[in-house]
Amino acid sequence: MEEPAWGLKGSNCCFLWVVRKSEQSKLPGNFMETSEKGLVITWCPQMEMLAHEAIGYL
Repeated sequence: MEEPAWGLKGSNCCFLWVVRKSEQSKLPGNFMETSEKGLVITWCPQMEMLAHEAIGYL
């Protein structure tokens, strides 16, 4: 989990990352505080998110 976390932070891109509560302890210790461009959530309605005009996927 650490490699993808620091990769997302280092990309300097905005991101939304769904991480189950049971897996959040695997994130680096200060990742949540140092990631200004990202949002880590425990769940999202995938089809709704992908259909959003800002995403432009569906």
